[in-house]
Amino acid sequence: MNTILSCISRFAALLAGLGGSVITARTLGPEGRGHFFYVMTAANTIVQLCNLGLASSNTILALKNPKQTRGLIWNAVFVSVLVPCIGLVVLSPFSTSVLKGSIPVIYLLSVLLLLWLFGTNILLAFGHVKAYNGFQIFNSFLTFFLYLSLSRLFKSNVSYPSFVWGFTVSLALSFFFLVLFLKKTLLPSLSLEKPSGELFKKSFQVGIRAYTCTLMGYLILRFNVFALGADRTSEELGFYSIAMQMCDVLNIFPQTIGMLLFPKLVKMEPEARWQFTMKSLKIISIIMLLACACAYVFAPVALPLVFGTRYSQSVASLNALLPGMFCLALVTVLNQYLAAASFPFLVVINWVFGFVCICIISPPLVRRFGPMGAGAALTITYVINLGLTIAISQYYKMRLESKLVNDSFGNFSTL
Repeated sequence: MNTILSCISRFAALLAGLGGSVITARTLGPEGRGHFFYVMTAANTIVQLCNLGLASSNTILALKNPKQTRGLIWNAVFVSVLVPCIGLVVLSPFSTSVLKGSIPVIYLLSVLLLLWLFGTNILLAFGHVKAYNGFQIFNSFLTFFLYLSLSRLFKSNVSYPSFVWGFTVSLALSFFFLVLFLKKTLLPSLSLEKPSGELFKKSFQVGIRAYTCTLMGYLILRFNVFALGADRTSEELGFYSIAMQMCDVLNIFPQTIGMLLFPKLVKMEPEARWQFTMKSLKIISIIMLLACACAYVFAPVALPLVFGTRYSQSVASLNALLPGMFCLALVTVLNQYLAAASFPFLVVINWVFGFVCICIISPPLVRRFGPMGAGAALTITYVINLGLTIAISQYYKMRLESKLVNDSFGNFSTL
């Protein structure tokens, strides 16, 4: 039941997010939409960089020992408030006039996003899946209605900072209600504590591999935003942002299957785990092939119709991205298999190598071909990533089979 609710939550949040994208695209136009997307990507990049793996590790540690929860929370607050300053420094080489003028709201938004991330993960640690999904849906639709209100009230006078602040206000309100819920139901006697260095070290060690993979995965997916912001116009970035929004829609299928797949794989024996993964891989391949084919056929009509005629140029970027999204879906499924097989370090190396690839491939293609070049660069990166993921999966499959054979001979020799 919780899994079904999680899937519904994902789709509802995606629907609200898509509605918000339509509003910002039509209200701001390609240039304003490009500015908006750049600022939001900068804030989310800081969140990915500065959460330090605490989002996943805090959930695990609070689940194992609930008495640690207060210390984990105040460590999270400490990280949320201070570490984004480092994130702003890291992003300074990509700084544009838009980014420089938005530093205060980017910092505030990063802090709120981190607090929201840590707070909602505490809900999962205590098994409040319904509350988690409820808050996600509430925040998504609150943001949508704030966007709608801004576009209706101010019409042509609204600018991209208004939507950025609208998102920030929506998140602040959602976080306020989240704090009230946590205070009332989980931590009624929450008292102020000092951040614990020892507990922080433990949290960081627990989450470092997942943190590195998640960070590299996000940077690969969004690196082109900074490349386009540096070398091309904001209007072209606006076109690319719509193509990426469509990719986020396509990604909901493999993400949902991955969420359902992992708990089952963990409980399986190695041989059954591989067979089940291959079966799931065939299913997701067919689904994604059909989805990408539909996107290729209908996008030339659908994108201008939904987002406005000015976004017809987004179609070329989307077409360049589609093969990459197909590869990413297969990578997502195979990574669930590898995560169930004790999360080998080669997976981390693979994602780091993927980030190196996009850093090398993207700039020349973006400078020459613009948004379409950005899409092609991401596709090439995901093709490389898929090839290496298949090789790593095969390696660990053979390694596990070899171990099982050796164990069988060892048991036979003792008879």
